Amino acid sequence: MAENVILPPSYIRFDKRQREEFLSQFGITAPAQRDLFHQLCSFWKPVMDFDAFVGARLGQFDHVENELVGLMARLKTAKLGLLTTRRSEGGERRFDKIILCEEAQDRYWFYFLQDLLVQACDNPHNPYLTFT
Repeated sequence: MAENVILPPSYIRFDKRQREEFLSQFGITAPAQRDLFHQLCSFWKPVMDFDAFVGARLGQFDHVENELVGLMARLKTAKLGLLTTRRSEGGERRFDKIILCEEAQDRYWFYFLQDLLVQACDNPHNPYLTFT
């Protein structure tokens, strides 16, 4: 197998019942969050665009962005996924990418640390941190 191939997490291949059990292990009980998780699994890519995912689901869920953020916070606590951020043109932090991975996989830590560094570099109180 090629080194650059990113395999989906095992829970992506679970059927709906197995995913429901999986979510229960992490206290994810909100129906909207469970439905969003199933959709994330169905449309899994190594890196998913936050705005595109949310935009495609407007009208399907009340407060889709809040539900997704809540779901991803639970997954982040379990080290199964996270949301990365970027700085908007207005200077505010916005969600950027959705990452789903195996528990504490190298990919999780890569995106976790990368996002932490980007946030630190964007902080005007850290004048010595830059990416240039």
